[in-house]
Amino acid sequence: MKLGTALVVGIVLTLVTGLVVLLAGYYPGTLAGRDNRISLIWAGVVLVAAAGSVAVRLRSQRLAYVVRSVLVWGGLGLALVVGYSYWEEVAPVVRHVTGYLLPAEPRVIEPGLVALRADTGRHFRAVAEVNGQRVQFVVDTGASDVALTREDARRVGIDVDRLVYSVPYRTANGTGFGAAVRIDRIRLGDIALDDVAGHVAQGDMDQSLLGMSFLRRLSGMEIRGNEMILRR
Repeated sequence: MKLGTALVVGIVLTLVTGLVVLLAGYYPGTLAGRDNRISLIWAGVVLVAAAGSVAVRLRSQRLAYVVRSVLVWGGLGLALVVGYSYWEEVAPVVRHVTGYLLPAEPRVIEPGLVALRADTGRHFRAVAEVNGQRVQFVVDTGASDVALTREDARRVGIDVDRLVYSVPYRTANGTGFGAAVRIDRIRLGDIALDDVAGHVAQGDMDQSLLGMSFLRRLSGMEIRGNEMILRR
């Protein structure tokens, strides 16, 4: 069974138009906003493109095969929509799984309690938000404060070219010089601390360090097997 491309596209356009009229009746004023109209146009373009693709498939493939493909992709799209609609309920499960697959991603065990998994080198890495930007740290209890590489510092909004690199700092790898800074906010999982002392390293440093100026402000920190547990 084969259908013409124009016929399929025409059917889709008719259905889209009917859907728009129906939604406009149920939700008056929805199409008054420019952003909503743009979104609708994009959705229409995607649907028409999909319809054209289906029509081309119908000209060269059996109808049953095409219908099966449409149902599979439609099911995936529906799953994405449902997942987005119930994100608040799904998010804890996603974070839990992600914490096991990606050790640097903090896993929220319960409010104020965050777990980090050791990587293959037995180091604890943590992806945190610094001033709203994602930064990957190595957790270093030998570092006196939070140490940022110049690249990470620049990304979080610090003007590294205006800093004075005259402050000695100590890490597990030795002593170097850096510039003292105050970090507005660091968020690790659901643990957020404001006004954290830190410095920007003058020399080359492979990775930013999450040091004691952050860790000492927590109420607890312990290692359980291959996990580090941080408590707000």
